[in-house]
Amino acid sequence: MLKSLRLMSALAFVNPEFNYADIGADHGYLAKAMLDTGVKLVQVVENKPGPLEHAKCNLQGDDNVIYSLSDGLKDLDERIDAVTICGMGGLNIIGIINDCLAKAKTLKQLILQANSKIYELRQFLNEQHFQIENEKIVYEQGKYYEIIACRYDTASKSLSEAELRFGPCLMKEKSQVFIAKYYARYLELTHTLSLLHEEHTKKKQEITDELALIDKLELNYENN
Repeated sequence: MLKSLRLMSALAFVNPEFNYADIGADHGYLAKAMLDTGVKLVQVVENKPGPLEHAKCNLQGDDNVIYSLSDGLKDLDERIDAVTICGMGGLNIIGIINDCLAKAKTLKQLILQANSKIYELRQFLNEQHFQIENEKIVYEQGKYYEIIACRYDTASKSLSEAELRFGPCLMKEKSQVFIAKYYARYLELTHTLSLLHEEHTKKKQEITDELALIDKLELNYENN
């Protein structure tokens, strides 16, 4: 059973009709949870032998699992039609997708959870015409995590600056976790702005612009 809130949120986007590859599967906990929810085939992909062996132990020889010591999407089984890439930096996720972009564009779904550089990840997805279909934000062990479910679509809608920064689905839903994150961010930016000297013109403008974007969200901070 998954104990991680961020992985549970990624699992919630999994469609049991698809066959998944879990890229950077670590100990195989997400892969096991996908099988438990009805996914018929999971490919566990790791580029380190140690974690791959741990995954094999945790999955206990399940016949519905393929194990691959490989990088990214390079050696996906032909039956795989969706992927999860969770628990790594946004730039690493971009690199994994970009290295096999043609393959990534054939997938029915990509579930992505970046530990950093979420803006840059959305920017990349936007530029490459991956439509963001769903998002979730969670708070776990002192950090906010955002999970994206997307797929390639030639008719994808171009995202605005606000949508790139806050997430097109997240800024519509405005969950309590989302509000809490940007309430804290607003206070942090306001404090930083008050400490800057006049000569820090560029930095002051960047902060002012971000504060203006947060203001436009019209968030209700009363419970925070």
